[in-house]
Amino acid sequence: MRLLILLTVLASGLACGAVVEYPAPGNIDLDEGTMEFWFTPTKELYPPLGDRKFIGVFSLFNLSVPEEFHASCGWGLKPDGATLFISMSAPGRDKALLPVGTHVKDWKAGEAHHVAFTWKGRDMRMFVDGRPGGTRTQAVPFSGGIARARLLVGGVEGRPAGIILHAVRFSQVARSEAMLQNAQPEPDLYSLMVERFDKPGKAQAEQISGLSGEKGGTVSKDAQFVEAPRPGLAL
Repeated sequence: MRLLILLTVLASGLACGAVVEYPAPGNIDLDEGTMEFWFTPTKELYPPLGDRKFIGVFSLFNLSVPEEFHASCGWGLKPDGATLFISMSAPGRDKALLPVGTHVKDWKAGEAHHVAFTWKGRDMRMFVDGRPGGTRTQAVPFSGGIARARLLVGGVEGRPAGIILHAVRFSQVARSEAMLQNAQPEPDLYSLMVERFDKPGKAQAEQISGLSGEKGGTVSKDAQFVEAPRPGLAL
């Protein structure tokens, strides 16, 4: 599973941390879709800021279509609290794509969570553990050719992501709140790609397009399967 932003990182010459990489063709539809991630943060989520104005704590995913847009999801800490955010930009189009995020107060390291990001045209939403988070109607929708685009789940710039990944699911529809409550990483009528990492020592791609010859996500050598605090892939 080679999502998104990594292309931007590679183009800039920066190294990536441990990641699972997905090709976008067949697995992601830019017109409408949902990305879901089941994971456990492993870092201290509320470190002291000191005199700093922002701390990036963990990263979840990156998606980039060259010269069109870039999106990345992570957890950041500012003086007004912790935010789970999706940062977005469109080169040469100021404020065309703006962040979607939500303040979070009650997460703890070692606890499992489910985060979903949906889009349909210009409407983009975040859901956290089945509950609505941030929402935004953008000036423009996602666009561009995805033939070379990759989705990356995990760390960038040589830093560990700070998560244990349990499962991912990409869908061809913008799932509703009702569909995301108590959601499980299982294939259904709307899913394009489903892969689990919570079985000892191996990934299980239960559904994937295979248009690029992939049988599952490409796991970088720095990633490790772990059993504690919860079974999954440490990134």
